[in-house]
Amino acid sequence: KIYSYTINNSTKKIGGYAFYGSNNLSYIHLSENLEEIDEYAFAYVSNLSFINITDNVTLIGRYAFSNDYNLSSINFTNNSKLPRISFASFSNCGITSFTIPSNVSTISQYAFSGCDNLTQINFARNSKVDTIPSFMFDGCMNLNSIIFEEGSNLKTIQAHGFANLNSLTTIDLCNTKLN
Repeated sequence: KIYSYTINNSTKKIGGYAFYGSNNLSYIHLSENLEEIDEYAFAYVSNLSFINITDNVTLIGRYAFSNDYNLSSINFTNNSKLPRISFASFSNCGITSFTIPSNVSTISQYAFSGCDNLTQINFARNSKVDTIPSFMFDGCMNLNSIIFEEGSNLKTIQAHGFANLNSLTTIDLCNTKLN
């Protein structure tokens, strides 16, 4: 049986491993009051295909959505308060494109590693990300486009930041000044 779940409005945190391996979960509706999605909270949820991350989420823990092979769409609102994408948060997902919200200032290693279907990454206008970490896109064999919108704060690309991206044809830094 495939089912959906709605997080009630009083919930502020989804704890670690809360839905880990819940293969019958196909849709989850996050409440506007949710602030934290802890480590592995939705890891290995094989039938989850999309999720909308609400404005007030300020933590997405390590491996929170890892190995969700059918998760093809992760959407953030324009007013997202998320400051950080944690270690391997979205690793081995089925996403095809991803927009990093402008409020995100830090991205950890392996954040998108193993996302075989990922073809495009966009950094939102006025992105606060200042460093591309090592191995952020490790194993993203089909990633062909990385776009930084106007106002990007990018200063540094660490060693192996864009390593082994054999399909990469476009990196648009939009007048970004790297150190």
